[in-house]
Amino acid sequence: METVHINKLTQIRSGERLQFYKKNVYIEANIDCHGELEFFGCNIYYNAGTSIGKITLSPESQLNIWNSHVFGGTLDETAFVRGKQADISCLNSTFHNCQRFISVTDSEFYMDKCGVYNCIRGFVCVDNGIKCSVENTLIKVDDLTIIASEITYKKEHSGLSSPHIFDIDRWCEYKNNLFYCPFELEDSLWLTVFWGDNHSVEHCTFINLGHQSIHYSYNPKTISNSLFVGGSSVIRMDGGGELTTSMFINCENAVECSSNKINSCYFVDCCGPTIRNSISGGAIIGAGLILFNNALIFPRYIKALPV
Repeated sequence: METVHINKLTQIRSGERLQFYKKNVYIEANIDCHGELEFFGCNIYYNAGTSIGKITLSPESQLNIWNSHVFGGTLDETAFVRGKQADISCLNSTFHNCQRFISVTDSEFYMDKCGVYNCIRGFVCVDNGIKCSVENTLIKVDDLTIIASEITYKKEHSGLSSPHIFDIDRWCEYKNNLFYCPFELEDSLWLTVFWGDNHSVEHCTFINLGHQSIHYSYNPKTISNSLFVGGSSVIRMDGGGELTTSMFINCENAVECSSNKINSCYFVDCCGPTIRNSISGGAIIGAGLILFNNALIFPRYIKALPV
């Protein structure tokens, strides 16, 4: 494939379209997009050398990454893609070591049939998201070097928030995704896979989650038909929402919640308390609990009560 170095300011005017088709693209200078920017069948490199370029999306602009591979370089303090009121689409693509990849506001974000590999700090951040979804995507963390550097970075910066892979505020649907780590993550990492408000998680599988890997800070919708294997305090749901028809295996303090509905969930070989009140810290008391083969089965709705 032809190699292209973007090493000077590139401007895409409103109504214009810039497409890179089956190229190796090194982004070493800024791209100011008021129109449409598309990568199809490309290998995209950012923060790969001493020259660091950014993509800025203006209102009503569009970014498409389709059938491509994206490779992040050195960790930068600001996101690679920034902007507001934009439309971002990632299809059939892979992302490798992409830290602080996207940070936008009032925007649409859509990801389908992608692979996200070792992108553990601020991969996608959408403030006040509009019609956001992540579907049919593999999220894998298995690079010990990246994990160790993240733990060190967090310890050296007191008060630093936990690393988030997807931090989408409002209106996001997660469907048919797989999060996989071949080993248990340290609790000190507090790696959060999905963070935000008003989300739904459906038909997802999580293997060896970190601490509070799914965190809803306000008004969660539902977590349903999902599987959680390993991890500590893997879900925190504050302010309502429903957890239903899901299974937890070998989890410690599997769920922290308050005023939530829990229906038809199975907890196998979990230690705990398996479900803990996120406000009082005590175990939840509910009617209709059945103890069967080291599993707690909830045959009907229970309401979280403080103890």
